[in-house]
Amino acid sequence: MSKHKETLIELFKQTTSPHNSANCVHDLLGNRNIILYGAGSGFISFSVFILRKYGLKAYAVLDRKFDAGGAYFNVPAFSPLQYNPTLEEKEKSVVVITVGKTEYHNEIMNCLERMGFRNIVWAHDIYEYHLHYSSMEIEKKGFQYYQENEEKIINCLELFTDD
Repeated sequence: MSKHKETLIELFKQTTSPHNSANCVHDLLGNRNIILYGAGSGFISFSVFILRKYGLKAYAVLDRKFDAGGAYFNVPAFSPLQYNPTLEEKEKSVVVITVGKTEYHNEIMNCLERMGFRNIVWAHDIYEYHLHYSSMEIEKKGFQYYQENEEKIINCLELFTDD
């Protein structure tokens, strides 16, 4: 038996989902104002695959390319250098960093921490961000969906096994 098959069978034996629910859209973003940092392709991906899909709205978007405010895709847009969050925004909002270029990550995190934000997450750390094309059945059933389809999944794995 292949190592991959053994690992997969062990996962199916678990009674609960192996992923951390604290990284799920509803737990992270649920009833909070969502402030996005970054107005590039990551913003577009996050808007389409998370915000639109889960019926959420961005409260604001921060990016250094905005110098006079305005709106970006109908979301209030600000430069982080000129944005002064309220105490409530600092404590209760969640800032999602959508910038993919790792060379900017430390600078962005330092900027947001200096601004006083308490809840900062990376878009790529949100579980559903990686499930762009998942069906609603998977969304509703979660881990149970995979358990119900264990035999089909194992059979698919075996189709890809080298002889």
